[in-house]
Amino acid sequence: MKKYTSYRQTFRQHRILFSLPIVLAVIVSAWAVLGSPKSYDSTTSLWVDTSAPADSSLGNVDPALTPPAQQEQTVVTELMATRSFVLSVGHKSLLGSYLATHSTSGFGPSALLSGGGGSLDDRIIAALGGKVMSTVAGPQILQLTYSGPTPAVAASTLGTVVQQLQADSAQFAKVHGDSALAYYRAQVQAGSQAVAAARGELSSYLAEHRGAAPGDPTVTALTSAQAAANSQLNQATQNYNDAVSSLHGGSGGSTVSVVDPASTPIGPSSGKKKELMGLLGGLFAGALISLLGVVAMTKRKPTEPWEDEEPAAASSATMPGIAIPRVGIPVAAHTQALLPLVHVTPPPPGNVPVSPPSSPSKRSGPAPRKRSRRSPRKRSTTRA
Repeated sequence: MKKYTSYRQTFRQHRILFSLPIVLAVIVSAWAVLGSPKSYDSTTSLWVDTSAPADSSLGNVDPALTPPAQQEQTVVTELMATRSFVLSVGHKSLLGSYLATHSTSGFGPSALLSGGGGSLDDRIIAALGGKVMSTVAGPQILQLTYSGPTPAVAASTLGTVVQQLQADSAQFAKVHGDSALAYYRAQVQAGSQAVAAARGELSSYLAEHRGAAPGDPTVTALTSAQAAANSQLNQATQNYNDAVSSLHGGSGGSTVSVVDPASTPIGPSSGKKKELMGLLGGLFAGALISLLGVVAMTKRKPTEPWEDEEPAAASSATMPGIAIPRVGIPVAAHTQALLPLVHVTPPPPGNVPVSPPSSPSKRSGPAPRKRSRRSPRKRSTTRA
């Protein structure tokens, strides 16, 4: 025969066993929270504007044009996704020397799973990847934030990010200017050749037809072709001169200036709130595991009521002669359903004993019919 127990009895019988998941979960969560490395946030503000000789974006009121700060935010996101830019920032700042002698994983579970983090370049990419956040504070203001392992490393790395951004922007603008200069130089050469060819055709025709009148159709067509070639040459020369001035003047793209230098953080960004949330999470996980263990190890009857419920038979009043089935329907509702169908005769006044209900007969089938006693017939006698 199985022995059934309640949840409270199961927990009391295995109190130490069910307390171990809570203690272990709290210890592991405390290890993960306290062993994680601290981070320090450094912030800088940049002023982004269109380069000269283009008009400044300060007077731009057209909402269809993208603000220069938003354009520069896209450039920062694209450059931070490249390996060369990230490694250049890491090796030029204090981040590279720090990672060469320290670990950024701390002493928590993540440090054991990382296995050292790989080479120095891999650790630099891991330390910078996703750590530089950009926010557009206005049409010309772009804010950058970096979370580093120490205050000095965070400020140095963010300042190097800005310097590398300015250097790469100038380099990309120079590459674009060189390409534009080569294109317009080729346009000037082609225009010069076209002008020379049109002028030669006109001179040859006039030499062959010395008596040609000014209204000659051929002379008019050749003169128009020479004028069109001169116009194209002048336009190509103007574009070439603009490209030369832009290249030597450093214009092209956007101009990035530092408004607020990279700040040196005073304290870590992760404080007591994060540690408290980690401990509470571990406590909740351990309590949940213990609760599931109690439910799994408790043996209960299928129809056994809960501990805070009363049995249906104890709370119901028995009625003589009526057997109430013990099902899931409440006793009061079952009794109310049967009362209209049963007529109960109230007992007589006084202390009159009530006979118990007679037990049903063991014989099944209808009751036997009683034979009625018939009175004997009187015989009639005839006298002779």
